[in-house]
Amino acid sequence: QIEDFYRIMFSLPEIEGIVMWGFKKDNGSLVDDDIQPNEAGKAYLRLYHDEWKTMETGAPDKGKFSFRGFMGDYSLKIRSGDQVLVEDKFNLDEDMKIICKKRSETWSCQ
Repeated sequence: QIEDFYRIMFSLPEIEGIVMWGFKKDNGSLVDDDIQPNEAGKAYLRLYHDEWKTMETGAPDKGKFSFRGFMGDYSLKIRSGDQVLVEDKFNLDEDMKIICKKRSETWSCQ
């Protein structure tokens, strides 16, 4: 149930965050009596780390690299071996596809 709730809330642009109160077992907690993730907690961790967190790596294809970004703050680095070609920080106001292109010797992302 909590996984469905989180998915619905995450899909709504009006929702900017979710606060869960209390660790008591009878309050719909995310942990068991030993403060270890219960099934609901594991579902939340799986959603956050495996689906909603953008950690993209890849090789540019013909001077182009793209990924889907969720609303939030980003730190972007484009590397060639150990050399950092581009380093930028930006914020997305909504979920969108980010495209980085190389023109001459300069990379730009939008």
